[in-house]
Amino acid sequence: PKKAVTDMLDSGKNVMLEIEVQGALKVKEQMPEAVLIFVVPPSIAELRKRLIERGREEEAEIERRIEAAKWEFSQSPKYNYVIVNDDLAECVKETLGIIKSANDRQQMIEKLLSEI
Repeated sequence: PKKAVTDMLDSGKNVMLEIEVQGALKVKEQMPEAVLIFVVPPSIAELRKRLIERGREEEAEIERRIEAAKWEFSQSPKYNYVIVNDDLAECVKETLGIIKSANDRQQMIEKLLSEI
């Protein structure tokens, strides 16, 4: 819910949302300062392999997910960052680095504004 997110932001906390592309772009519309991170698998072939290995979906559903992913990938230029998830630990490290950088930037802006 939006209020929960704004309450957390107002209290100085970072908020991470795991949402689909349409939702992320809507957030960016309403909050231009939001930092969007698009996490992608190394390739469509790897995505297919991961979906098959999970064993939770039939082939038709996997193909539907692959087609949806292709469209989502085409939207990645609208994001601030793209991270390739080929190694989970590295993906987490990159994500934390982006969050730290965004926080540092915000603190610098607040400091500069306070001096005006």
